[in-house]
This record gives sequence, structure tokens and C-alpha cells, in this order.
Amino acid sequence: KEVHDYAKYLGMDPINDKKFLWIAVEAMTAKLPENWKEFFTADGQSYFYNDSQKKTQWEHPMDDYYRKMF
Repeated sequence: KEVHDYAKYLGMDPINDKKFLWIAVEAMTAKLPENWKEFFTADGQSYFYNDSQKKTQWEHPMDDYYRKMF
């Protein structure tokens, strides 16, 4: 279920794009790029901060890479 949910998040159809689910698995376990750190809000939602760019975002910095890979 978790993999299917992440696949949908990346724009896949987990049934019709089943051969690409490995991309969702890889995305779910992707390490953060250099200078990025993960933090959590009081209610447990994660967000990401790039110290060198002074940039904060809700999406994992590698999500767009995996969307394009798909």
C-alpha cells in the first residue's frame, strides 16, 4: 500500500504502471542531497531545508528527479 501511494504521488498508476513501481520504491528510500536536512512539524509532517540556499520545501528534494525518471 505504501509503495502504491507513493507511486500515485509521483504520478503513476500503480496497476497500469506496475513495471515502474521500482522507481517509487527507490524514491521512498532516496537519500537527501548534500546540504539538505529533514525536519518535522509538531504534528509529524516532514519538510526539508537546504542550508546553502536557505530554502525550505515540503517535498523531498529528489521527488522531481523520480517523476522525470518515470
